[in-house]
Amino acid sequence: MVKYDVKGKAGDGLVVRRAVEGDLPRMTEVFEAARRYMAANGNPTQWGSSSPDIKLVVNDISRGDSYVIEDEKGRIIATFALMTMPDHHYTFITDGPGWIYMISLSILRI
Repeated sequence: MVKYDVKGKAGDGLVVRRAVEGDLPRMTEVFEAARRYMAANGNPTQWGSSSPDIKLVVNDISRGDSYVIEDEKGRIIATFALMTMPDHHYTFITDGPGWIYMISLSILRI
């Protein structure tokens, strides 16, 4: 498994790695925290109460497009999908330049 060391703020040692299905419970916690944060900060409808769909996340993992970021203790604090193919969800954006590729980042720092 390839891991990439990332330096955050001084003293932080973060690791970015591809997600595996065993990460799903913690990733779900991160998504739940992100939904609560968005709702509390004026964005209650983008993800609603159930996005992202867990089936979509499982597909992202199986394609190798899903990643997690671990803190210095090995605890997952963020997750994101980095897709190298067009995402049909962004095909219909008409306000602005439009999106061809998707990067979705959910961060939880507890």
